[in-house]
Amino acid sequence: MHNKPLVSVIMPVRNVAERFLTPAIESILEQTFPHFEFLIVNDGSTDDTFQRLRRFADADERIKLFHTSGVGIPAALNLAIKHAEGDFLARMDGDDISTPDRFAEQVAYLQAHPECVAVGADVLMIDPEGAPLTRLWTHPRHEHIEKAFLFGMGGAIVHPLVMMRRDAVMAAGMYDTRFKYAEDLDLFLKLCEIGRVANIPKVLLHYRQQLQSVCHNRLPEQAALGHKIVMEARARQGLPMLDIMLPTTRMMPPGLYHFRWAKMAFFGKHYRTARKHFFRALLRMPLELISWVFFISYYVRRRFRSKVMKRPVTPRPRFGAYAPRDLEAALHDATAAEPRRAA
Repeated sequence: MHNKPLVSVIMPVRNVAERFLTPAIESILEQTFPHFEFLIVNDGSTDDTFQRLRRFADADERIKLFHTSGVGIPAALNLAIKHAEGDFLARMDGDDISTPDRFAEQVAYLQAHPECVAVGADVLMIDPEGAPLTRLWTHPRHEHIEKAFLFGMGGAIVHPLVMMRRDAVMAAGMYDTRFKYAEDLDLFLKLCEIGRVANIPKVLLHYRQQLQSVCHNRLPEQAALGHKIVMEARARQGLPMLDIMLPTTRMMPPGLYHFRWAKMAFFGKHYRTARKHFFRALLRMPLELISWVFFISYYVRRRFRSKVMKRPVTPRPRFGAYAPRDLEAALHDATAAEPRRAA
């Protein structure tokens, strides 16, 4: 007898290294919530990814494999959605790690809040080797999340962590294939028009940062698409077309990413990880002024405060690129004069 799963996990993959893919799949299979199916779309991998996926599928009947010829993330996700049987859709990426209680927490929230169509949570950002960087604090309230989306802040809900109601996703038209590198922002904005969204104030995903990700390799295209998505959403809702500042579209050299990760780890109080990335950045950019500015600003300051002043360095909760109260104040100031959306 076939039992219908409550959750359908959808995960597109393409040429994912085994050291990333195996922990990602195992973190799903080891969930404490058992009533799920796992739909994995191999989107034209040219390495042995499909063979490794086949071994997992042969060992666990909950895994269903699909193969496409490089159609892109939105189209691959839509294929999985069309074959999904669950009432809830849980996103997952092939290089992240879900905590064992992720599905249990998200399902309980959606069942307790029928008005909610999508729920995310906080994440622990990790480096390519899996070492902790910092906790990314998300805002739990719908109003703040939607305002962040309307200003192009796509990280207000972390895409590979979201769980959504399948009927709401279908009503929104699924993922728009026009927005190949920013499909999540478009879908989230449409879901905000259908129902309410939220975040659970608990870490439910280890979110891997690596130079091969879309956020790093497709930043110019992602920024341009994000601007178009926000303009379309504001037009649908009868909001004024604001001159929204796009994120930087220049590709950063690898050394600067190591500086960024070192800074994140430092303020996250993961000092061993911070030290590792600081020295990697220094090796890549030994003649850059920023190398020594970082050393003086963070590494030396930490030693001075901890050894001389006997004061610990306390990290500040962060919401994307903003602290929660800073984001709330910024959005309030920016939208205070906005008219109410048309009925």
